[in-house]
Amino acid sequence: MRQNWLEWLFVCGAGFSLSIIMNYHSRNGLDISRDYFAASVGNRPSSSPPSRQGEDTAEPGAFETELVQALERLEQKGLQPISTGELVALVGSPDWESGRVMLVDARNETLFHESHIPGAYLFDHYQMERHVDEVLPMCQIADQVIVYCSGGHCEDSELAANDLLQFGVSPSKVFIFAAGMRGWIDGEYPLATGDREDDFEEYRDLISSGQRVRTEVKP
Repeated sequence: MRQNWLEWLFVCGAGFSLSIIMNYHSRNGLDISRDYFAASVGNRPSSSPPSRQGEDTAEPGAFETELVQALERLEQKGLQPISTGELVALVGSPDWESGRVMLVDARNETLFHESHIPGAYLFDHYQMERHVDEVLPMCQIADQVIVYCSGGHCEDSELAANDLLQFGVSPSKVFIFAAGMRGWIDGEYPLATGDREDDFEEYRDLISSGQRVRTEVKP
């Protein structure tokens, strides 16, 4: 009986050790250092626009408080913020269309396809291996890399920015748009949907059609 227990413990221990080794060497293995459950906070798929989640129940001025806290957090982490006014001035500029100014959306694919800032590249921190081959070369070319997520308390943009820094993107050209999609939608600025390949044409059509889309900073 004792021998059977020893054999059982040996088999379990060997199996566990083998699974750890296989996970470590697997491309799709779990990263034990990553908090996968954090995605449920700021990067959660939704049937409604993500930046408006909770707005109906939020107290007046709550988002402004979140932005102040977000800017303090960026300062503590040594990350550069970019204001709404600065970003509005860049979207639609020659540098934006040529790729010298690059936008990076750090949310997930579902939210990106629902709506994003025109010209943005998708770079989901929680699945960065799917996007890094496309995004990283463009970051190296760009003069400015502006990362955003849902805004406010959402820290996905900061996590994605740190990923890019670890991949060798210069810290001097990485910026965080703390207001994120929530601030962008609230300001009634231009939006794109679906894949980014159609963004520039959508943007030009939107502006030329004379629709009431704000292209200046909202007071």
